[in-house]
Amino acid sequence: MSEVAVERSGDGVATITLDAAERRNALTVAMAEELVAACEELDGDASVGAVVVVLLRFAVDPTIVGAANLSTTLFVNALLPGYGVPALGAALAGWLLARTTNGTPRLALEAAASFFALIGAAMLVRHAMHGGVIDEGAITLAEQSIYTLIALAGSERVGDATFDGR
Repeated sequence: MSEVAVERSGDGVATITLDAAERRNALTVAMAEELVAACEELDGDASVGAVVVVLLRFAVDPTIVGAANLSTTLFVNALLPGYGVPALGAALAGWLLARTTNGTPRLALEAAASFFALIGAAMLVRHAMHGGVIDEGAITLAEQSIYTLIALAGSERVGDATFDGR
């Protein structure tokens, strides 16, 4: 049974939905391969102008792979690609879009890149400070201090952005 569903609408939009509710959509190698195949299929379809990947995954389970499958290895674990790949993808798409236009879509992609990078950094801090367990334990003063520094770094990045005079 496929865990990646592709739906095409008549107006040039395709939606890719992850469907593995029994394990809360924890990303596996097989699911990742299906996702790549779906993206490659849509890339060759000239009638599709936009692809929406429904990834409420971050809200449902911020560990990306499921808490039981998240290793206790510091920094080099599933959180890094789980948040880093979307951040790099949005940053690259924003950079490519900036070469042709300088409007709102570029700014939205830059905001998404910043969001995923900052949330990824915060999740890595949480993972490191709690021995690989993200969803338990109170926030310590040291952890809150690092979150504050991450937020300040993010606000500096947002403060540097130009908004086309709007």
